[in-house]
Amino acid sequence: MKKIALATLLALVAVTAGAVEIGAEYQNFEGKNGTASANNYQVFVKGNINNNFAVDAKATQDIAKTNDGIASSAMETGVTGKYNLGYVTPYTRVSVGEWYKTTNNFTYYGVEPGVLVPIASTGVTASVGWRYRNSFHDVNEFETRTWRAKLGYDLTTTDNIYVGYDRMRGDIQANVGLVGYSHSF
Repeated sequence: MKKIALATLLALVAVTAGAVEIGAEYQNFEGKNGTASANNYQVFVKGNINNNFAVDAKATQDIAKTNDGIASSAMETGVTGKYNLGYVTPYTRVSVGEWYKTTNNFTYYGVEPGVLVPIASTGVTASVGWRYRNSFHDVNEFETRTWRAKLGYDLTTTDNIYVGYDRMRGDIQANVGLVGYSHSF
């Protein structure tokens, strides 16, 4: 498990050296059917390998709404493949990470196919995706399926703000509203 955390940290350092995009995101995680609610904070860095592939790393902190204590943390690294068709860009992101909780830590993986659709020349981009995520060991009860939708706006050629919504179901169930900012170099 420590190997995943170390690999994520090394990927973060490597990508930062030639960073293309950095950002931060806040998520209002509203738990459903017994899942606790939390405030989720993320920072990320993403670097392009070429026009079709990018690598990224992110760190996540969940703060429980019931007592303002740290509920969990995660370090994740991923690779995204995409192909621009002009009017739409299909993508697939594959990731691995390490989830840290006070009771146990475990490694997990995720797969997220989706599409990006620029809305004419307005600077607005819509995205819709579906993520499957699970622990490498079933005992951790981490299997989820998440529908995702985002709407982003280019403030400048290097700055983007976005809002989104995730509907997560499975071992963890939540509705998640999110807002974020990214800056490209």
